[in-house]
Amino acid sequence: MAWARAANNLTPLGVNGYKGTNIHTIIAFHLTLFHRWQSLSKVEKVTVGIWLLVAMLMVIKSIANPSGSTVSDEYLLGATRWLARDDLYSGPVGFLYLPQFAFLYSVYSPLPLWASEALWRITQLLVMLYGLVAFARLMKRPGENSFVPLLTVAVICISTASFRNGQANIMMLGLLLLSTVALVHKQWNRGALFMTLGLIVKPTFIVYYLLAGVLNRPLYWRLPVGLLVALLIPMLFQGSTYVLEQHQNFIVMLEEAVCYGESGEKLTWAHFFAIFPQVAGFSVAPVVQQLTRLVMALLTLVVAWYTSRKYPRDMAGYYIYALATCYLMLFNPRNETNDYALLSVAIGYWVAVSKHRFHDFKYHLFCWFFVVGFVASKYIVKLTPGMWAWWKPVMAVFFTIFLLQRLFSQAKNRSVNHTR
Repeated sequence: MAWARAANNLTPLGVNGYKGTNIHTIIAFHLTLFHRWQSLSKVEKVTVGIWLLVAMLMVIKSIANPSGSTVSDEYLLGATRWLARDDLYSGPVGFLYLPQFAFLYSVYSPLPLWASEALWRITQLLVMLYGLVAFARLMKRPGENSFVPLLTVAVICISTASFRNGQANIMMLGLLLLSTVALVHKQWNRGALFMTLGLIVKPTFIVYYLLAGVLNRPLYWRLPVGLLVALLIPMLFQGSTYVLEQHQNFIVMLEEAVCYGESGEKLTWAHFFAIFPQVAGFSVAPVVQQLTRLVMALLTLVVAWYTSRKYPRDMAGYYIYALATCYLMLFNPRNETNDYALLSVAIGYWVAVSKHRFHDFKYHLFCWFFVVGFVASKYIVKLTPGMWAWWKPVMAVFFTIFLLQRLFSQAKNRSVNHTR
């Protein structure tokens, strides 16, 4: 290229005092970006444009109405209390995260409200996109079209409210995907790092954390080390007494939050047991909920172990992520409708693979049923005014059944070497 040849002919001092090698590096970097852009298909370029539009809309929303349609005020409250060394928790509502999250979010607190809202959303978006692209590359076979465009459609359709509200679901989704990719590639240190960050970003990450942790022996010592480091770093800023006290308060808050979720008092919970008070008018006893969660947790572990033995690492990684997320959606007593953003990539995978690998239009159309079903939730629940959250757990049940059917049928009909 003419630009590359010109860069090679630069004098040692280059232009404007910069060394020629630095100018060559800068030009080569821009050429690489240009070539990558040129190598994208039209659909992929449109996908890039869509994500740029999403980022722009989030920034505009943050500037125009920083205090509306947001949950970041709870994160900011936790960060403010952290900096003031106040108690982070006020019962089963409000700030429901680990003290480490308040510590991390405190970097946003000095900023103007609109700037903190925008920067937080962009940070989440970048982490999620990093995970999305890495996951798409992992699951794509040679010669297949990129999975990113169809995954993008599924994520945006199912996760719109989380993007608008700035909910930590978006970052948690990215960390779930990054953890999955790292573990598939046996990058144990990276995997432990992403899993520790996921637990900090949202405590409900614990489902994947435990499931993947049990199934991967190299994590047995790495995860405890990660937790220890996560515990010690905040102590450098606020002292051990305050940090340990807040962890004790977190445990108390967590018990109260679980009891509040099990009680069924709030008709906007979106887990399996919340279907009954919203649709049938009766609540399931907390002890029954607890026993069911325990039994289903053990069954999920057994199925995940079976998957790890029957499938190659990439497909096993997908199923472990999907199983953990399905369990979380159905049996987290504090699950809400926007939390289903975590399931979007698990669903989007089948939309992509049915088109690019199976080439089966009817099957592809069937996979779209799950995306459309979640999008249609806000209209379907209007059939039951005042009870707004029962349809998404119903869809999660349907998807879980579909997932298990695919898991066992593929394991039976294909050899390990040819199953993806």
